[in-house]
Amino acid sequence: MSYHTYNPGVRVGNWQEDVCLEEEKLKDFLEKKQRGELMTDRIYSLRHHILQKVELTSPAEDGYVHFGDIICLYNVGTRSMASANMSDIKMHNAQQLEGPCPLTSSKIFEPCVRNAFQIVSADKIDRTGEVLHFEQHFCLSTLPGVGGQLKLYSDRATFIKHAKYSRLQDATLSSESSYQCEWKLMVLEPKQRLIMEGMPVTIDQRMLINHCKSNQCLASLPEYTHRTSFGREFEVVAHTHYDPHKIARDINHWNFVYA
Repeated sequence: MSYHTYNPGVRVGNWQEDVCLEEEKLKDFLEKKQRGELMTDRIYSLRHHILQKVELTSPAEDGYVHFGDIICLYNVGTRSMASANMSDIKMHNAQQLEGPCPLTSSKIFEPCVRNAFQIVSADKIDRTGEVLHFEQHFCLSTLPGVGGQLKLYSDRATFIKHAKYSRLQDATLSSESSYQCEWKLMVLEPKQRLIMEGMPVTIDQRMLINHCKSNQCLASLPEYTHRTSFGREFEVVAHTHYDPHKIARDINHWNFVYA
């Protein structure tokens, strides 16, 4: 009778070194897991923090929008909230939102770090508490801390720089402060814009968020959706979409959401 001298339990070659290496890998894995240094833990931690609830500014007694207000941006056309959309790859080592960070619009309506923005002055002067007027330049910034204080940024579309899916002028969140980060509010009716210039912006008013450099309005595109870490969301660009009457369509209409 013949016997098989080899089976999977037989140790051959440098088996001792292999066993020690596996033990070291396991030990290193358990230590990193205990300290929360695994990539999956870091991604989960940042995702958890940017989904933390944020207290929005309560409406002022005068009914106007003010510098320093913390608000959400609601798009009328797609019925969604403008949100920061940081990729999983960048979340590996990040402790906060980092630019350049794409902007999408999401069906998550709970105010949180990724969809809350602060209205700040474009001229680097502290105007906290001052009323915001139509056609006045301002910036939209994410919150300090985990939010990273990134500003809403856009620039003219080129052959190599454009929105990923629609190839229109992109809208992103950036750490730089420049003229590309300046925006202004306009009323929907073109014939009323000259009259309303310099008038205070009321809280419950639909408006256009116009990019000062390119004269394009912020839009959420219902025909361009893509899967993100937070679900399927709409692409946000800076492009004015007109109807046959030369009026901006509802995908360009935005509301400031308060507490």
